[in-house]
Amino acid sequence: MPSNTLKEPNRRVIFGLKLKLRRLSLAVSPADLAERAGLSVSYLNEIEKGKKFPKKDKIARLAGALQLTEQELLSPHLDKSMAPLEALLRSNFLNELPMERFGIELAKVVEII
Repeated sequence: MPSNTLKEPNRRVIFGLKLKLRRLSLAVSPADLAERAGLSVSYLNEIEKGKKFPKKDKIARLAGALQLTEQELLSPHLDKSMAPLEALLRSNFLNELPMERFGIELAKVVEII
C-alpha cells in the first residue's frame, strides 16, 4: 500500500483524532460541539473514536463549529505533535496485526497509544 493511501479504518481514526484535538484546543465540550453542529452527542462520540465517518453535510457543519475549513478538517494529516502516530497509521504495521480476530478495534489501539 502506498504511503499516501489510507485504509478506511485509518481514515476514520485520523478524522476522529483531528476533530477531538481541535475540540479540546477550543475548550468545547462534546455536548456543546454536538449542539453547534446539529448532531447527537453519541454520534459525535462515535466519530471521535473512529467508528463512524460523517457525510459531507455533517462535515461542513462540524468544520464550521470548529472554525475550520472543510479541507482542513478532511486533510489526512495530523499536526506535528501527532506525526509519529500519523506515520504509524500510514504504515502497514497496524493493518498486519490480526486485531479483529481478538475483537480489538483500531480506534482502541490508537486511544491507548
